[in-house]
Amino acid sequence: MDRALSAMAPSLDGLVGGACPECGASLALRFDPVAYTLAELRGTFAGLYWETHALASVYGWPEDVILRLPRTRRQRYGAMISDDRPPL
Repeated sequence: MDRALSAMAPSLDGLVGGACPECGASLALRFDPVAYTLAELRGTFAGLYWETHALASVYGWPEDVILRLPRTRRQRYGAMISDDRPPL
């Protein structure tokens, strides 16, 4: 079972190989899935705090209302505040 799973989805922990699309040279990069996931989560939460602060400051909405918004809608409002221009 382990061999079958490894063949279908090899581990990303360790060296990941590939080729440069420009010159075809072989590449080997170290990838740490735990570090990558933690960095993504930190970025997501930092963005969430900023969006919540911005929407509360500009629109006066309470935090619980902002957090119930779908992520894409909350991000769109945040982008409108950042861009300080009307939406397209």
